[in-house]
Amino acid sequence: LDGGPRTRLTREAGTHQVNMAMAGGYWLDDFSAVDSPPRNTLHAPDGAQVAVWEKQDRSFLEEWEVPATEFVTVTGSDHPPFYASLIRPPGFQPGHQYPLIVMVYGGPGVQVVRNSWQANLEQLLATRGFLVWTLDNRGSSGRGHAFESPIYRRMGRTELADQVTGIQYLIGRGMVDEHRIGIYGWSYGGYMTLYSLLHQPD
Repeated sequence: LDGGPRTRLTREAGTHQVNMAMAGGYWLDDFSAVDSPPRNTLHAPDGAQVAVWEKQDRSFLEEWEVPATEFVTVTGSDHPPFYASLIRPPGFQPGHQYPLIVMVYGGPGVQVVRNSWQANLEQLLATRGFLVWTLDNRGSSGRGHAFESPIYRRMGRTELADQVTGIQYLIGRGMVDEHRIGIYGWSYGGYMTLYSLLHQPD
């Protein structure tokens, strides 16, 4: 392959990243899901699988107890549906209130909530007894111009309101200790963390 165009297709069953040769011939399909590590297969123009380019390595799943990721849609009359993910601690007990960690990016050009393989800090935090929540607020990518544009020239306010909506949704489900909520993020998520602490410290 010669570094041709890339297309990422996210589906309910997982995420495919397709890399096609410039001449439009053979292509690589890189597939993963939250419960399925990446596998990379080589295909002919008609779609037939020619070879396994990179085998799936499930040793991580076999060696470690990886908490499951649950996908959630937060609906409401005053906002579009928000897509979120929730990781519960092992041994989760309904009716018990857990401390919550919100992992946020929140800015343009990034979609965090995706059904793709992510062995990361959020899963580790869940094994330490935290609920871990991620929500793609307005301004994040993957949902079209109308979803991204509300933050134009006023970054922070809309994103924070959407994150608060997600947290209130979880509190309403009775699983969150609302006095023990933490937030962190990288890059724009770092900005969102500081913005949240300054504008919505409660």
